[in-house]
Amino acid sequence: MKQSLTTLVLLLTLLLSSGCVRDTDFRIPSEERKVALSCILTNSDVQKLTLTYSRGLRGGRFFTEVPQATVTLYAGETPVGSFSKVGYGEWELNYRPVAGQSYRIQAEIPQGPTLRATTTMPGPVAITYKKRNYALRTKTFVQRRIDGPFWIFCLESSLTDHKYIFAPPTLESDTQVSLYQEVATDHPDVDHFNEQRELSTWDPDRLGLDIYKYYIRIAPSGPTPRSTILPFVIQHPYKVSGASFVVFRSASTEYDRYLRSVIEKMSLYESDDDPGAWFDQVASYSNVEQGVGIFAAYHQSYVYYNNPNIGEEPKP
Repeated sequence: MKQSLTTLVLLLTLLLSSGCVRDTDFRIPSEERKVALSCILTNSDVQKLTLTYSRGLRGGRFFTEVPQATVTLYAGETPVGSFSKVGYGEWELNYRPVAGQSYRIQAEIPQGPTLRATTTMPGPVAITYKKRNYALRTKTFVQRRIDGPFWIFCLESSLTDHKYIFAPPTLESDTQVSLYQEVATDHPDVDHFNEQRELSTWDPDRLGLDIYKYYIRIAPSGPTPRSTILPFVIQHPYKVSGASFVVFRSASTEYDRYLRSVIEKMSLYESDDDPGAWFDQVASYSNVEQGVGIFAAYHQSYVYYNNPNIGEEPKP
């Protein structure tokens, strides 16, 4: 805080130190409105897409939808279906992507641009839950191999009834999950870009793990994928009567770059008194031609825990 205030005083001093005062034009330049497409393919039967217009700094809280468009998904060069409009700026397609397949999306806007983007659907992470680990706060997993970057995060579940110990629910059935703001791990291939300046104290039997903000990013270390069996642990803040999901997402190159850029952007604006945000040049990753937005893919699996400590194999 003190350092931020010192920086602010220095900036103000430089601005006011001129020997004369002149009027300065602080008008914000006009911004070109672009079509914004967002579609992230998942290992589910329904794919979702949003299609809106971008907005400037004074654009208000709500986005204007693109009312008409022809949006087609291609597997390679073969069309697999067209998205149908289901709500304000919302579109859907009944289709389950195939792991390893390259995909292309094309959105044709009447009297407007034709948007295009490509991605490749990743396969599931090769991770199993080590059931013999009975610690309430620390969960042990075994990674069989790593083919590319993947992400880990933890969700607090609202489904805490003891019946779920023996019949675990699906993540889709819990409509009131919430993201834990902190999560910790000892994985050797972790990306430290969002590491916190503190160590975990949630488990008296396993103290001192590095804490990360919201998500853990795991990336292969070295030029070749890791193929050895690797145990690692995950921690999140503990609640005696709680339940949680530990979620794993193997990421396409586009999703990996997009999610990291979003977290970096979010972290930059978390401090209200940091003048560094005034000079922000961090842009969220976009791979949409003739527009803005993201077309990417991830394969998601998860493990459900209902204390005291019952878990299961990750579900695809």
